[in-house]
Amino acid sequence: MGCADGSGGGRWESRRTQARQVAEAVESLVVCWLTAAQESRPRLPDRHLKALRTVRLRPELNLTALAEQLDIGLPTASRLCDRLEAAGLLERTVQPRNRREVRSW
Repeated sequence: MGCADGSGGGRWESRRTQARQVAEAVESLVVCWLTAAQESRPRLPDRHLKALRTVRLRPELNLTALAEQLDIGLPTASRLCDRLEAAGLLERTVQPRNRREVRSW
């Protein structure tokens, strides 16, 4: 479908220009995305991230079960949840049937 007389050359040049502009815009977007991702990395210790992931996957866990899942002692799990709750990343509720049981979500 080429044009032997060259009349379609302007259209092809216009498309090449547009393609180049799109490629440059995509490249700029990727640079912005990578920069934002590096700057927004969570500044939480690995243990806190693991606790949040565990609670997200198993919201029915109580504090004792969470400590077992994380392979840490109950006092350590309680302090960890205290810090996460203070940061607004976790909410703990007292269970109405057993006031000694605290669930994390």
